[in-house]
Amino acid sequence: LMMVVGLATVAGSTMVAYATILAPVLPNAAGHVLVASIVSAPAGVLLARIIVPEKPGEGGAKADYDSALKYDSSIDAIVKGTSDGLMVVLNISAVLIVFVALVALVNIMVGGFSLFGAPVSVERLLGWVFMPVAWLTGVEWSQAGKAGWLLGVKLTQTEFKAFIELGQVPAEVMNQRTRMLMTYALCGFANIGSVGMNVAGFSVLVPQRRAEVLSLVWKAMMAGFLARELRVGRVVVPRTPGVLSALGGLIADLKNDFMRTLYATLGPAMLPEMQQGFAELEAAGLDWLRHGQGYQGEAVIECAADMRYRGQSFEI
Repeated sequence: LMMVVGLATVAGSTMVAYATILAPVLPNAAGHVLVASIVSAPAGVLLARIIVPEKPGEGGAKADYDSALKYDSSIDAIVKGTSDGLMVVLNISAVLIVFVALVALVNIMVGGFSLFGAPVSVERLLGWVFMPVAWLTGVEWSQAGKAGWLLGVKLTQTEFKAFIELGQVPAEVMNQRTRMLMTYALCGFANIGSVGMNVAGFSVLVPQRRAEVLSLVWKAMMAGFLARELRVGRVVVPRTPGVLSALGGLIADLKNDFMRTLYATLGPAMLPEMQQGFAELEAAGLDWLRHGQGYQGEAVIECAADMRYRGQSFEI
């Protein structure tokens, strides 16, 4: 459970880096990256329990705090903590370099073959596999090839490389809605390099459970990867202040208010003018929802009128 949720979300430091990369091509990039990490946590918990169900009697069981990480004094804790932390950083850095290098080695081995006019690579092959996945998340089929390739890059070369590639995709190749969906789909640590990082990190912190980590780490990576795609097509973040709608995470309505002030003497003669005003506001609201937010689902429009004396703020 801990590995899945960790792989499905991102750290605060990398969140800033992703937002900086996407800022020139995606409005409110920081907000999208933050929400993408938050909504993935419950999806990670769900998939972790599906892949490895909780056995009867395990819930609420007494934790075993017997660990080799015991210290004799505060100085001993500082020294050993520094040593263990350095070992974790070195192991994770070295393993990440090795795993990425292995992917590059495979690309060199298969790069001599050509398919559809371009060299074969692991990312391209996974891109074709992930095309249906990208389409199911809400990406248009005409852009699913590029989106699937980005998912392949994320799985093999880390999400950092995928975000760099996403920021360099031309506007004519990928529209704003697809770019936003891919921001949610790519935002997570679930990749091949993270498999080695988890094994290396936990081997230092809990060496007695290394075999358990090895048996679960690939399942955790796939669960973390799928948690990114789970219902991502139903995530809607308004460009204007409002509320979030993310089915499976936070559930609310996408709302916005459109208002107009009309100065007239109250009476039957002003009814046509009011009806025309409501019709124009309704058209503006639907245009914002369909084209501004890219949402094509059901919409509910509520009309209301507040009557006031001119120059006074209270309602009558």
